[in-house]
Amino acid sequence: MISKTSYKNYARCPRYFSLELIEKRQTDAIVNAQDDEVREMMQSMFSDGENLLDVSNEQLEAMMLYFNKLEEISAKIVGEYFDGEITYSLKTKSQKSYDCWGENYQYICYVDIYLDKGQTFNILEVKATTTNKFTSLKYKENKETFHLFEKVNNTYILQEELDQNYDISNKYKNQRRKLFNKYSDTGKYVYDLAVQRWIIEHHHLQNKTEHLLVNAKYYLVVLNGEYIFDGKTEIGDYPKIDNQEIACFIDLTAVTKEYQSMIDLEVLEVEKHLDERELSEGSYNLGIHCQKKKTTECKYSSICWDILPKANSLLTYIDNHHGFKDSNDTKHLPIDLINSGKVKMNDIPISWLHREKNQIQRTVLNTGITYKNNKKITDGLSVLKFPIYHLDFESFPCPLPRYHGEKPYTQSVFQYSLHVQEGYNDC
Repeated sequence: MISKTSYKNYARCPRYFSLELIEKRQTDAIVNAQDDEVREMMQSMFSDGENLLDVSNEQLEAMMLYFNKLEEISAKIVGEYFDGEITYSLKTKSQKSYDCWGENYQYICYVDIYLDKGQTFNILEVKATTTNKFTSLKYKENKETFHLFEKVNNTYILQEELDQNYDISNKYKNQRRKLFNKYSDTGKYVYDLAVQRWIIEHHHLQNKTEHLLVNAKYYLVVLNGEYIFDGKTEIGDYPKIDNQEIACFIDLTAVTKEYQSMIDLEVLEVEKHLDERELSEGSYNLGIHCQKKKTTECKYSSICWDILPKANSLLTYIDNHHGFKDSNDTKHLPIDLINSGKVKMNDIPISWLHREKNQIQRTVLNTGITYKNNKKITDGLSVLKFPIYHLDFESFPCPLPRYHGEKPYTQSVFQYSLHVQEGYNDC
């Protein structure tokens, strides 16, 4: 049985399943599904800047408390805005679940908040991100700013759904298209809900209960980026303040419906790779699906990216993400160069190095002579005036605000050190 999270990993790269087979433990499928869900929860918790790969078990435990609290709060707010019987639980196996068959494989998903409305239902998936991901989707026409989503009674809805005559310009379409990029900061949440919907709809179709799908609605529940904690009420209660709830709904019913035909094709491709099982070395390229250095980085990326040398790799070049232009003014991005076999600094022709800092790097590599710009060092030191204050601090981007004036993910400073240097010889 394939969990939603496992499916998304299989869909991102055919090599994933083969690598997983090597290390897979023989455990119960439901337990695996639970592990996947917990891992993805933690990725969501750190989606606003933290690196999940560098987080300790203690930090994960601390963050899980906030995720659980967010689900509790979300369920309460759902009850205030929607009619129906709510099913939710902090324990995965106690949540509403759906399973269905693809061509040859069975799939399963768990629903954070399920709302039974009698002859239909609502699906609400809680994500520890903020509304900012969706309110940032905006564009300008004649110097006037327009948003893709508009907030109505605590729910963000696409403009085209609020007004059938809404002017859907090319700029609007460009922003809307971002919802279908499953690797973008916003699109990954849409894709997650769309996969969830695919499993749910196929479950009802296979169980002859498709009449329940007619008016079904699909939402994300996310933290309200505009909510400002007043510091007066008990931490954890989070009442409505200045007409703002701590959590809002994103209506993605129409978008996830549009996604279904794409997932139909994707499922066929995934199952084809699952059937093949054996993949030849180097048969699949590295790319955006690896999510390198992101919270959603593939757990096998260290294996696939091992083609890069430990020292002096192509990625050592400063600002390499901007690419390198050849004599024909054609830009070559690092990932394309790596997939073509160019993995070392020396693999890049010197004539492609148009940035001065890259030229300096290449000279140092080839000559072994340390580069120093004595004038810049002297000029830098000359502007220093004593006493000099060396300030360092640590902060915590808590998903739920804790102090007066904070919003979700405000960086709260909890520790600092300040060293005062009176003169050059004062260490």
